[in-house]
Amino acid sequence: MQIKVVIIEDDLEIRKNLAELISSCPDFILIEAFPDAETFLKKIDTIQIDVAIVDIHLPGMSGIKCIELIKPLKPQIQFLMWTIFEDD
Repeated sequence: MQIKVVIIEDDLEIRKNLAELISSCPDFILIEAFPDAETFLKKIDTIQIDVAIVDIHLPGMSGIKCIELIKPLKPQIQFLMWTIFEDD
């Protein structure tokens, strides 16, 4: 059984690299890669996913706020947060 993954990352190069990495792993299937939380939220009811890889610092709505909105509606989704910033 493949794990269904989405990526929510605003940086195009990072998003492409993550998509390529996930697509190269036989245990994962990349459902879609989104440039922001708002676009992801518009499609959340039309896609089936197991894991969302979410950048913390997104334009518009932050990744943290996105998870706060989705987790109560879709508790089965697991979230992996990440950022390129080093500050706590």
